[in-house]
Amino acid sequence: MKSFFRKGKIREWQPRRTLYIQSIIDEDLFVCSGIEFREFCNCFDLKMLLLMRGHFHISENSVYRFTFVDENYMELLKSEDIHNYGDFAFVDLEDSKGYKNIPKQELAEIIYMQHMYEPFEKPFFPSTNNKFVYLAHDDGWYAKIYFREHTDFIKLLKYKISSVVPNIHLNCSDDELFALTEKGLLIEILDDKLDAFRIDLDHHICDVDKILNNEDKIEIEENRVLLY
Repeated sequence: MKSFFRKGKIREWQPRRTLYIQSIIDEDLFVCSGIEFREFCNCFDLKMLLLMRGHFHISENSVYRFTFVDENYMELLKSEDIHNYGDFAFVDLEDSKGYKNIPKQELAEIIYMQHMYEPFEKPFFPSTNNKFVYLAHDDGWYAKIYFREHTDFIKLLKYKISSVVPNIHLNCSDDELFALTEKGLLIEILDDKLDAFRIDLDHHICDVDKILNNEDKIEIEENRVLLY
């Protein structure tokens, strides 16, 4: 059994405490910073992935231009320094049969998504029956995540916050959270509270680098919102 994994020093992992979220609901898309693959994977207990990008290769599990990651390799993948991969992208799989029988049209659309980092049309496919598409760069810094069920995003956000500060729970409705994220929401997870600020940008998808490098201009009292 031959496999290749990118070698390098594994950084000591600490959860990120600054979150940026923007939703584009009609595209099933949430742009995120501050949430990493291992947190996403643990939240949804993912078992199987079709890896489109990432330096994690299993020779016997290579199919088309992708790597099939089953539950035998999931723990190993979660222990990797995914941030160090640069680009990292996958669709989840309902079972191991789906990836072997992807129709040509769906395969072409997945390859398009692999290269363009956006769907050709819809991000979800009958053959994979995927719930998510995860398109990250420098994992934890920037990710475009497509959710079949939008409430799964709320589940992820609550998981992230409670895993860092267990005694804090969101106290606003799903609709209120979706409304806050439409133009951008910046959240700081502190030791005993959350600081959250509206961004209210006019353009479609913001530059995450500019947002996170200009926090002092966003974190002002008039932009503050109460989440708990």
